[in-house]
Amino acid sequence: MVSQTPDSSPRLRVGYIKPVWAMGGHARGILNNFQAAPPAIAWSAIGIASLDYFDSRSVTEAATRVPIYCHKTDPMGVITGTSSPMETFQRVIDESDVVCLWGFHDGRLFQRLNWKGRTVIASAHGACSWTTQMLRALLPYCHRYTAVSQAAARTYPQALQSQVRVIYNGVNFSRLIPRQSRTATRAAWGLRPEEIAIAYVGRYAPDKNPTAAARAARTLGAPYRAVYVGSGYQEDQVHQAVRSLSPNAICVPHTPHIGDILAAIDVYLLASPSEGHCQGLCEAWGYGVPTVSTRVGATPELELRHGPLTIPIRLDANDQELAQAVITSLQPENRPLVERARIVQSQYTHHVTARNWADFLTEDIK
Repeated sequence: MVSQTPDSSPRLRVGYIKPVWAMGGHARGILNNFQAAPPAIAWSAIGIASLDYFDSRSVTEAATRVPIYCHKTDPMGVITGTSSPMETFQRVIDESDVVCLWGFHDGRLFQRLNWKGRTVIASAHGACSWTTQMLRALLPYCHRYTAVSQAAARTYPQALQSQVRVIYNGVNFSRLIPRQSRTATRAAWGLRPEEIAIAYVGRYAPDKNPTAAARAARTLGAPYRAVYVGSGYQEDQVHQAVRSLSPNAICVPHTPHIGDILAAIDVYLLASPSEGHCQGLCEAWGYGVPTVSTRVGATPELELRHGPLTIPIRLDANDQELAQAVITSLQPENRPLVERARIVQSQYTHHVTARNWADFLTEDIK
């Protein structure tokens, strides 16, 4: 049953079912929605299938908002234990009016759940074959559809694409305010004042082409230096590849507060061949860091509305193209573009995204 707010208007309980809680754009989007939820929405519970790729920092933040269920117990004690994945997911269903289902490539377990007539929502956060395969597994259980960009919406079957609601990711600008100085962060990393940091920031995954920053730094030479800030189960693999290209590359653990990272770097480089709506790129735009990026995901859509937002590179950009794009991004002539990106991103805050989600979720009860 839909709960009530103090003014007796409907308050919709919304839960998430996902395979894991890992660092990445999907988890950050959930946290942003928790922080900016309008009164009409009551985020209710999260159910995860395993503790693989477990990101302790962000899950602790999530657990202050809602119960997180899993049949595996975590050493930190923030997870509420269940007896099985079936019980995990059923508890989310029981405690929610709407369930957001994401990330599974095998949906057979969901056939055995008692969905109790709940509305189930599918979400496309990527624009690649992984997302297409996920949707193929989950769509039989879903009634409504969202995506973080038109590019991501195209991963749905063509017959459903007209029903997909695009809700762009938003940035929590309070996270962009540095908590320590640029000098302090760079010193902690071992980055000298005169060096120019070309940064890869985020989840380590070979399919995101993370070595591009190392290739650019190697081509440019001193004072340019590649900096890698992130985590992920493929971290060792990525670090090895990066250091084989650029032995003096700096690789540091992901810093909890993104503002400290953005204050310390000079160029944000995203060379991924596919994205839905890259949260890290949005945060770089919001802070005012010069960016170099492939034109993937939401970027072409936003540029169609607002004008150029980044120095573009081809999907298969060679070392010289990467290096030249970095140089171009740092030129004084590029500052108007950087400022435009900052202003544009200020229109896409986590409050706007949360409100758009609330409007979408409550349409059926208005």
